[in-house]
This record gives sequence, structure tokens and C-alpha cells, in this order.
Amino acid sequence: MRGVETARLRLRPIERNDLPRLTELLNDWGLARWLSVLPFPFTLKQAEALYAESASACFLGIENKSEGLLIGGVSLNPPRHSPLIEGEIELGFWLSPAFQGQGLMREAITAAISIGFSTLRVPALGATTLPSNKAAQAVLRQTGFQDLGLIPRTYPALRGDDTVTRWLLVREADALPFGEKV
Repeated sequence: MRGVETARLRLRPIERNDLPRLTELLNDWGLARWLSVLPFPFTLKQAEALYAESASACFLGIENKSEGLLIGGVSLNPPRHSPLIEGEIELGFWLSPAFQGQGLMREAITAAISIGFSTLRVPALGATTLPSNKAAQAVLRQTGFQDLGLIPRTYPALRGDDTVTRWLLVREADALPFGEKV
């Protein structure tokens, strides 16, 4: 998948020369504590495995255009939970703590939503957050996702709760009748 640009960011495929920076970013406990499926500490060998997986998945690095620096990532992949809508894919996202609080994640997720709905033509995007990750929940809310509440975690995790907060965003043409919830 080719990348997309926003006012301040470039979402682009991860390249082999990004792996040392990816390893550095994912070794920050301030970030890693929210990423329940990635090991901590995170090694270059694990970054290489993630890179190999990204060839068959939609995993894009978030690059700060002003510095040309990798600062995070977004993914659009088959959901880890049972999809609520046929064709739904799952949005994953993370951003280095050094770049949080500037609206960059909201900008990146808005671009990822566009990729999901306009390029991949999916009817819905799902997401999960740890119940205590209020920042991630806020950005999902700001980008139009609906909070569906707590559900049991159905995938293996290295840390975190046995439950996750489930989120859903339905493409307008596929939206449910007014007021109806899934």
C-alpha cells in the first residue's frame, strides 16, 4: 500500500532502514504499556519480524514531515475479535509519547479512516483499547468512533486487562438507522 500525506504527517510503509528507530520507539515503557500484544523490551529481531509481517498487512509508519522522523504507526488488519459488521477491519495505532498532545494521532487516524473507507472500501472500522487508556479512547471519540463498552479479550496478550473497550466506526453509506446501536 502506498502512503498518504496530511498537513503535518506522512503515513507510509515501514522500510528496512526504519527498524532501528522502530525498535527505539517501542522500547519506551510510556508507550509499550498500552501495546498489550508487543513484547517489552522490544528487540531489533522483533522489529524485523514485524517488518516481515507488514508485507502482507496494512501497517504504516507515521512520519513527522517537518523532521522526516518516524514517530508512530497505524495498522488496518483483520479484527482480532469477531467482526460486528461483515468486512470490518481493525484499526491499531500508537504514537511516541514525545509527540503526544499535539493532535498528531487524531490527524493520523483521520487519514487511516480515509484509507479504510476510500481505498480499501471497508464498511466499518473497529478498534480496541485497554479500559484505562483514556488518551486512546479520547482520540477514537474525536474521530467519530462509537464506544461499544467492555468485552472479554479474545486474543493472547502479554499484559493488560482481561477485558478491552470495543469501538466501531461505520462508513456513512453503511450506517445503522438513526439511534440504533450494535
